Amino acid sequence: VTSLKIEGRLKDKDYVTNIVSAYRNALDSISPRIRPSVGRITTNFVPDVNKTFNRNYTDFYFQGKRHDFVNPATPKFVGEKIGSVLSVKGKNITLKSKIKLNPNDKLAFFESNGELSGTTVVSVKGDNFSVLNLGSIKKGTVLYRNFDAEFNKSIKTALFERKIPADIKVNNSGVTIRSIKELEIFYPFSETFEVANNVEKSKENVIKQLSKLGDTEFYISQIKISQDFNLFIPISKLNEIRREAITQLQKILKENYNKGYRDLKFDCGCYPHKILDYSFNVANKLSKAFYEKCGCEVKQVAFECEVPDSDVVLMKTKHCLRHFAGICKKNVADNKKLFLQDEYGYKYPLEFDCKNCVMLILAN
Repeated sequence: VTSLKIEGRLKDKDYVTNIVSAYRNALDSISPRIRPSVGRITTNFVPDVNKTFNRNYTDFYFQGKRHDFVNPATPKFVGEKIGSVLSVKGKNITLKSKIKLNPNDKLAFFESNGELSGTTVVSVKGDNFSVLNLGSIKKGTVLYRNFDAEFNKSIKTALFERKIPADIKVNNSGVTIRSIKELEIFYPFSETFEVANNVEKSKENVIKQLSKLGDTEFYISQIKISQDFNLFIPISKLNEIRREAITQLQKILKENYNKGYRDLKFDCGCYPHKILDYSFNVANKLSKAFYEKCGCEVKQVAFECEVPDSDVVLMKTKHCLRHFAGICKKNVADNKKLFLQDEYGYKYPLEFDCKNCVMLILAN
């Protein structure tokens, strides 16, 4: 895997914050080296992909196993299961759950007709809570939480900060700070300091004051004081040394910064297809020129530009409706013609490539 794309079109800031943070943590758990930028990101936010709108998660067929990944009950976000209602009195509900509810949480439940409905938590006291609208909630109703008020608040107040490492070494001659790309500066002591009466206390002061990097772009990766260090340096002087040394480090990093540029050289190699039809979605001159450069012949342009004369496959999918419905041809002798029907009444024939476990949706 050389690239990872997170789908974010038409998603709000909360979705992007949560999902990108979760992926970042997952990648960092493999290796901290898997990142395009230097430094370390710190945050007060703990992501949870189950809190963000989803229709249940799936590994698709990544492991090679066929399984269902469609939720036929509803296309809406059901949320995390809280538990079954034990009793109802007025708008007060009793329910035991390991999940802690909070005021303003949104709850979801299925009506007797299968429709998904919802309500809002007003107050919570132990295993009891009141809701804004009871609806058809009764004993035995399974409740889900599809909006966690506290988690949503943590997203709104999330802070992210990226800093680069600073490795500090101190001896009786001065201070050395090393950062990324092995770049370092040496800040010599410009005056003579007295020998400390309490060397250990003096070392503690040096570490404490040099560690105060504040709002700079650096964080301390480590501070080492040489064993023979024995100077007493006033706090005001340590602060001055720190500020001036960091300024020098910032300068050398800026001077040695190389802005990366994309390599525009392109070699398409041996393209696996030579004759291209509408399914390659060639919709403009640039894409046509690209494929021709790869040695291909564009026979048909994109479906949106010109409807082909031949039969059109709108979609190929590993999600087979026959398998989902329990009428897979490998298991059941069933040759009925199947189709999908949209909201306008148009029917789309289905074909099944059983050898490869692929379903094809054809144009009307």
